[in-house]
Amino acid sequence: MKIEPFADRVVVRKDVEHGSADHYMVEGKKSVLFKPEAFKARDVNRRSIGFVEAIGPDVKTAKVGDHVLYIKHAGDADLGDENLLLMYEADLIGRLVD
Repeated sequence: MKIEPFADRVVVRKDVEHGSADHYMVEGKKSVLFKPEAFKARDVNRRSIGFVEAIGPDVKTAKVGDHVLYIKHAGDADLGDENLLLMYEADLIGRLVD
């Protein structure tokens, strides 16, 4: 089933390879920031990474295929796939570029 979001909503597929933004690229080398598990559970501002799969007609900045950072708590609908999230464009923090 394909989802066509309304207004300023976007469908994002979680990037399960990179997961959270605790992984960073530094001068072409992957570095990892380790946080204790208890801290991760409490850190509501922790960001996550995903790919934009679909956009609504009022979305202004995101494009299908963009690799994006989004607010950890974003995504408020059950889309039948645990890796798909439906969120407002405002929940996207930025685009990851090479």
